[in-house]
Amino acid sequence: MAVCVFFRLELWRVIRSLLMRKEARGPEDERLRRLGLLLILGTVPAAGAGVLFSNEIEGVFDIRLVGFAMLVNAAMLFLFEKVGSNGTRKTADLPDAVVIGMFQAVAIIPGISRSGSTIGGGMLRGLERETAAVFAFLLSVPTLLGAFAYGMLTLDRFDADLATAAIGLAAAFGTGIVSIDFLLRAVRRGKLWIFGVYCVVVGAIVIMLTL
Repeated sequence: MAVCVFFRLELWRVIRSLLMRKEARGPEDERLRRLGLLLILGTVPAAGAGVLFSNEIEGVFDIRLVGFAMLVNAAMLFLFEKVGSNGTRKTADLPDAVVIGMFQAVAIIPGISRSGSTIGGGMLRGLERETAAVFAFLLSVPTLLGAFAYGMLTLDRFDADLATAAIGLAAAFGTGIVSIDFLLRAVRRGKLWIFGVYCVVVGAIVIMLTL
């Protein structure tokens, strides 16, 4: 919901271009339609990984492993800033969608950041920082909607208190809006490494507390 509200104009334009008849589409509509198709394609790796491996990952889930995964995530973020910080392309293409989609699939592992992985994947492909970030967030929409639908279809039961769930939803929505804005500012300023430092600190604390 936070992503959809924050990027509501971009999402509406992409969806509109996908639904338009060919004869009614102008050059900008064609560009947006191509972007929409790339987002759909980029969702495929994560969808496949989720269906094939989600049960296995849940079966071996351990909070200590999350701590180690956060350290790996930190190393990835530092690498992205070191290697992929000079991208200049402002338009994603087919190989970009595939690579970014693969990075998103890796983020099925708890402790690996979906946003950080996909933004970094775009930077490694030579995309300009903000282009990589916007593509990564738009890519989250079909992915998270698909994950939600899959989770509801495979859910055995739901017994949470609705008031508690509503409070949780509101808190997640509010922090999501603030976090998206903060992350975009950090990406623009070349400070993605800040999240790497955070992951090092939290990952180390988790590991020490679970020894």
